[in-house]
Order: sequence, then structure tokens, then C-alpha cells
Amino acid sequence: MAETGRTDLEIAVLRGLISRAAGGAWSSATDDAGELGALLGGIASHLWADEEHRVVYGCLRSAQGLRKTRLREEMAAEATRMGHPDVDWDLYFQPPSSESDDTDLLELIRRLKNNP
Repeated sequence: MAETGRTDLEIAVLRGLISRAAGGAWSSATDDAGELGALLGGIASHLWADEEHRVVYGCLRSAQGLRKTRLREEMAAEATRMGHPDVDWDLYFQPPSSESDDTDLLELIRRLKNNP
């Protein structure tokens, strides 16, 4: 997979995950939390093509348990603590692209895992 294609796929996956996370609270009492945690865990060993993508993924994993109204704010604070204060959060908090609208998030993750 070409580097640009891989980068675009990573962004699509991160947007899809953030969209799911922003759709409700992450608490251990909800099925969505378990599903989202499983999705995040399923790509834990992925080697991100872009350092910023790795940071966004790490911040998303750290954000479990937060309400959607605090998700962006807390992810930005976590990125700053990780030494990456300049993450382009607008890129990741956009609605999923048309590609991910047409393709299930699970399929995007499958593609990501198959294209290390």
C-alpha cells in the first residue's frame, strides 16, 4: 500500500473511532465501551505511518471513561502531556470521510491490520 493510501486509511480509522467515542459516554457499564475498547485493543500493535496518528490513538485509549463533551479537550491535554501540543484536532474530529461512510469501521480496521 502506498504511503499516502496508508496515511489516509489511518486517518479514516481514527475518525471512525473518535466518532464512535464521541457518540456517547465511555463507561465500563455500557456495551459500546466494551466494543470500542475491543476495537482499540485490536490495533494496539499497529505501527502508525505518522507520529501524530500514534499520538491521537494513544490519547483516544487514555480517554476511556470520558463523556463526549470532554473528549476533545482531554485528548488535547493528553497529547500535550505526551509532548505533542500541536496535533491538528480538527482533522480527526471531522465527520468520517465518504470512504468510511461507505465502509464499516470494522472493515477499515481489517484493512489497516492487513497493511502494516
